[in-house]
Amino acid sequence: MTNGTRSPTAASYPQAMTSPSVPSTQDVKEAIEKDGFYYHLDPTIGNQVNEFAEEGYPFLTEKGLDFIKCHTLDDKVNQYTPLHYYFGLTISQHVCEVLESVFLWSGLGFCQKYDRHPGRTFSFANYTGTRVRALMVQLWSTGSQAVFYKGSHLQSLEKIDTNGLLEIPHEYLHKDAIERTEVEMKNGALVILDDRLGFTIVQGFAITFGFAVEEELNIYAKIRLPNLPGLKKRVASMTSKSIGTNFEFFG
Repeated sequence: MTNGTRSPTAASYPQAMTSPSVPSTQDVKEAIEKDGFYYHLDPTIGNQVNEFAEEGYPFLTEKGLDFIKCHTLDDKVNQYTPLHYYFGLTISQHVCEVLESVFLWSGLGFCQKYDRHPGRTFSFANYTGTRVRALMVQLWSTGSQAVFYKGSHLQSLEKIDTNGLLEIPHEYLHKDAIERTEVEMKNGALVILDDRLGFTIVQGFAITFGFAVEEELNIYAKIRLPNLPGLKKRVASMTSKSIGTNFEFFG
């Protein structure tokens, strides 16, 4: 930690409880393939996202890298670990298992916070076919509400480039194969979605981590970090045989 305080150890936490409503990794994979997304309501995530927001979203700092790792790329209990587990797994283990079930290899391509745009529907990508090239792991704030357009990831839709996201005109979403699904995330949630899926942020905001296959990752801009020992050590600890990153050091 950058403030010099010691991170809590596993022993300092209450005993973790498995949430019976969390599906297996295979069920999550099948939901993403069929519907284009999966979500799990989680109040601990909502609170942690709010705290990270209050700190100004310091993604490119030691604390920010800790936040990313602890929610997506770590297998240890730490200050960010939810007090209940996902089928006995931490949130990061759960996310890693989902990524590894979908991709032989993927890499963290970007991290970004997205705000509410209640009248507009967006997507991260525009390609066709059954093979997904990237998954978006989203941590939603408390007080969030979203609309996910189930099945839209498998449809050929008109999409307009808008400041890094692709906007889908509403008239293209009125298809029998697309189902409008409202999700209330009053206390926060974890969402994993196909990068082609249409979604609307009605209330709240989402911190999003994009994980892509290698050929897609090569298109993404590098995440640039100062060439500092603490940052390099953290980035090195975030990689494995099946999941990498898109960081580049300068200076």
